[in-house]
Amino acid sequence: MEPPVKSAAEVAQRQKAAFNALPWENQPSNNLWIDNVSPTVTHFELKSLFSNYGELISINLYPFHGYALVHFTKVECAKLARQDLLGHILHGKPLMIYFSKPVGDLLLL
Repeated sequence: MEPPVKSAAEVAQRQKAAFNALPWENQPSNNLWIDNVSPTVTHFELKSLFSNYGELISINLYPFHGYALVHFTKVECAKLARQDLLGHILHGKPLMIYFSKPVGDLLLL
């Protein structure tokens, strides 16, 4: 059994290590699944955060389910965003970011 977590930074570090061991790590795409999203996060905040990494096609936010989908125009942009923002603390919660397959019916920007 693991010892209890002491800080958000420690949680982020553990989650990042666990994520890097997952099999889909080698299958980048231009779609990101953002997990561990606080219910208080807004669409505008996600757009402001992720648009720093490239042109976005869409964002679909499900705050009460704890996740969002972010769709970039280029795979390289999604890879950079995932690399830089994995474990980023937003509203007190570390973001978990996974590559995902294309998803239909997204909210266009």
